[in-house]
Amino acid sequence: MSFRNIDIPVDETSRAILKELEKFTTGVMRPAGIELDACSAPADVFADTSPMWGVFAAFRALDLHLVDISEDLGGFGQMDGVTGVLAAERLGYADAGLAIGLTAASAPFRLAAQLNTPAMGDLARQFCEDRQGAMIGCRAIFPWQKNLDNMLLAHEDGDGYLISGQLPGVVNAAIATHGAFDVSLASRDQSKSRGLAVIPLDDPNISREIPETVSSQRSFPRGTLRFADVRVPRECVVSEKDVPLNDINISFVIGLNRFLAAVYAGLAGAALDEALAYAKKRVQGGVPIFEHRNIRLQLFNMFKMAEAARAAVQRLAAGHDQQGMSQTWLHTVAARSLAAETASHVTSEAIQIFGGYGLAREFPLEKFFRDARLGLVEDGISEDLAIDAMLQV
Repeated sequence: MSFRNIDIPVDETSRAILKELEKFTTGVMRPAGIELDACSAPADVFADTSPMWGVFAAFRALDLHLVDISEDLGGFGQMDGVTGVLAAERLGYADAGLAIGLTAASAPFRLAAQLNTPAMGDLARQFCEDRQGAMIGCRAIFPWQKNLDNMLLAHEDGDGYLISGQLPGVVNAAIATHGAFDVSLASRDQSKSRGLAVIPLDDPNISREIPETVSSQRSFPRGTLRFADVRVPRECVVSEKDVPLNDINISFVIGLNRFLAAVYAGLAGAALDEALAYAKKRVQGGVPIFEHRNIRLQLFNMFKMAEAARAAVQRLAAGHDQQGMSQTWLHTVAARSLAAETASHVTSEAIQIFGGYGLAREFPLEKFFRDARLGLVEDGISEDLAIDAMLQV
């Protein structure tokens, strides 16, 4: 970033991780994201020759897919929260869509590691050993969703379950080999309860529908998954009787929203840097427009908002490191909402500084603007999350 950081200090190991990540985000991730955004159709993003696969391979070469998987399963173990959000911020600075796709790719395997039954433990181990990106996950877990009818339906059937239903707007839907999903468990007496499932997606009764066009975060594929009586083994599905489902759900969704907050804080920083660089080289009235007082004031206000978002996310992560994640849903939603709104506002202000050039495809700012807008509705509309979060007061 162009501005000097005053981040919360991290240890030497974390600094080394962040330094290697910086090479990946600047040398691999940002260029690939720009190239993928220019693809003429969503299907081109995951074609065999797509640079997306190189991003997967380079990311896994850093062993970052091992984070939050215990060492006895071959993982890296728990990364401290502050290092985690600093890493997520760098990913968002490079490309928000790729950042979200990369973390979704690990979701079912991290859940499998948490459940750690013999079958789930084996799945997590296989994922940890995968350095090429052969195993890719997707997720659709929404603990605040109260209506069980809106989830995949899992009917007990012999020694397993039959899964039916559809899930729209799933990140990695086109390429995922496994998914982590909320399910509505229907027992033989037709009563329903909540469950979680880690499902292999190689069944012929699973179909995938990819939209013809997308405008935001085009660098990673989204789509709809449809399940038509897909048989899964019993060990792939857990209920509240099997595990502390509420605790797993809450920790998952808090971690996800903290990650999204850091990604959008990073995106705001990327837009700010683009605007600052442009203001210093764009000459108007015989001087760079940076010399005009109103431009400097506008840049300062953008910086102020970006720093407030970053500070909120880092404070949240530091609190999690010290006190754990319980009872912090309200704080997490606040940080996520602030970061997403900041990214949307800062990218819009940056376009004002660029003028008409801000909407030209040859400048990355136009892409940042489109990517930021999705943050206000992604994985739950900001207003709905806020209203539900206030119930925790």
